[in-house]
Amino acid sequence: MTTSWLVGDETSGGRNGDACFTVNLDDVVPDPCTVESFPSWLDGVYTLTYVVYDVNGIEITRKTKKFFIDCNAKKCLKTLIKALLDDCKDCDEADPRIVMLRSKLDAAKNQFDECLYECAQETIESVSKQCRNFCLDCD
Repeated sequence: MTTSWLVGDETSGGRNGDACFTVNLDDVVPDPCTVESFPSWLDGVYTLTYVVYDVNGIEITRKTKKFFIDCNAKKCLKTLIKALLDDCKDCDEADPRIVMLRSKLDAAKNQFDECLYECAQETIESVSKQCRNFCLDCD
């Protein structure tokens, strides 16, 4: 995704009035996990390139920023945990498959934080696929 701002626009002054021209995910979409936008944002690593121009159309800065979205995986895990708890009133321990999925989701976030974007993308895709195909009643 590429977008641009013109100096003088409300968004061009940077965050909190500084001149850093920083863009955060909520500048692009207020909350990708809300009902209005969910599930249109697939889980994964997103790249946004933004360009800021002065009033004469001369480029001031061009930056690329990465974002990580995991709304679908989190929603799926919550659904699985709720279903497991509803079906198993006397369970003393969590389903190890759900624990593994949660661990993989955490791993994807950590990979993203460490700028391992391709690894994070592969991991979150794996989590999403496993979550979609998860079966609590299967042996």
